[in-house]
Amino acid sequence: MEEISERRKEVIEIIKDIMSFDVTNEDTDLELIKMESWDSFNSLMLIARLQEKYNIEFTALEVETIITLNELYKSIGEKLNETI
Repeated sequence: MEEISERRKEVIEIIKDIMSFDVTNEDTDLELIKMESWDSFNSLMLIARLQEKYNIEFTALEVETIITLNELYKSIGEKLNETI
């Protein structure tokens, strides 16, 4: 089993907290809109929390094009210059 980074663990916990959805490290291909509590408000809350926590910014286009958890992890990692 692949070692999960601390950063990814943090992101998973943030998702669980905001979305009230039991995300696991294996859910990388999960489409964000498939989460029961996914709506425009919660998606904005998630993006705002991630931006604040990691001092990063997402453009509107980036937010629109992030479909899966893996794409979210990749986008955060690119902004932080690390793999999460």
